[in-house]
Amino acid sequence: MQENTKILTITPEMAADWLRLNTGNRKLQPGHSASLAESIRAGRFILNGQPIIFSESGRCLDGQHRLDAVVVGLRRALRRA
Repeated sequence: MQENTKILTITPEMAADWLRLNTGNRKLQPGHSASLAESIRAGRFILNGQPIIFSESGRCLDGQHRLDAVVVGLRRALRRA
């Protein structure tokens, strides 16, 4: 198993692509994703060392709500435009 660590700025497109591979994980809680999206929008979401973790097959093992928050934020921005 190869471990790889990167710091990335995640775009809504990247988050949506990764979430499409997210099978077998617990159900997303929309309220939690919305709360995280608001934190991101308000600038309160900071790099804290908590990674988004993927399996070797690309499935998200940790971070699905953070990824969904990026997508939720895009949806809200598009509605306001």
